[in-house]
Amino acid sequence: MPSHSSTSSFSQRLRGSAFPRVVLAILLVELVAHRSLVDRFASHEVDVLLRDIPRGGGDARVVLMGDSVGLQFFKDLMTGRDDVVVLASNQAVEMTGHFYALHRYLQHATTPPEAIVFLGKPPLGYNLEQVYTENYVQRCFTNWTEIAEIGVAKRSPVFAMKMVAYKSIATFRIRLHLQAALTGYTNAGVSTGKPVGVVAPASGADEHGLMHVIGDWITSRRAQDISDEYFERFIELSDRIDAPIYYIPAPLSEQHRNRVASASKRDRLAALARRTPQLHYVEDLQRIYPKESFTDGIHVTGDAFSLFRRDVRAFVEQLLSDAQAR
Repeated sequence: MPSHSSTSSFSQRLRGSAFPRVVLAILLVELVAHRSLVDRFASHEVDVLLRDIPRGGGDARVVLMGDSVGLQFFKDLMTGRDDVVVLASNQAVEMTGHFYALHRYLQHATTPPEAIVFLGKPPLGYNLEQVYTENYVQRCFTNWTEIAEIGVAKRSPVFAMKMVAYKSIATFRIRLHLQAALTGYTNAGVSTGKPVGVVAPASGADEHGLMHVIGDWITSRRAQDISDEYFERFIELSDRIDAPIYYIPAPLSEQHRNRVASASKRDRLAALARRTPQLHYVEDLQRIYPKESFTDGIHVTGDAFSLFRRDVRAFVEQLLSDAQAR
């Protein structure tokens, strides 16, 4: 058993060492980074969306949501008006991110919306294992409740602990931004987080690694995909505020219209709408354009863009008119 004198001697050496000063310096750096740099380095649509939700209050009659296709058509609809709010971002957040974006908005809204419009690819059949999952989900949705619920849904303590690291260590969260600012170089995209010149597997991990094998096993045993679970929660949340959901399918390329996987998800979503009074599948706005109308097979351009934007705007304006008449 160590003597009192040896313990005192150790304490004196510790106080006299540089260790406490190093710890204090680290804490000060993290505090400054958290308070002044995280918001400053908000560099992609999910960062900006989650940063701005608490600042905006919220009394919109209609909430506009969706993936990057939805954002493409919605982003100019709220210019100079406060009866709509755009919470669209990208597909990588999956239905998990869309649910929490709406949940955060409702926490700050002065009045709940009267309708929710979701425009994009069918948000079903995903399990938070895409290349960009870390950058757009683990790095961004870091409220403690979000971390706990996503960790349980993912069934992965490792997945959740990385979210804790992003919440707790500001310099880890903005490390690529700091690297680019201080050295002018980074080996990964600052906005995407994807390593430059590296083709990663869909899970973002070594496809033969132990964690990938375990993840595959967990996914194979899952009774329901995570995005499907969160879509049900999304419907329940909209039901609690009595705001119906209108799903507008993203325009399809003639080249891709018959892809089995995409067609299956559209069919599942349409079937869900038929048995869910809260959900409306707006088939009248399903558009199919030649492949020349798409920049990448997903995002529309040219005349097709103008025509579809006109139709989407008319649909939203009608919802607003109906809401005002009630």
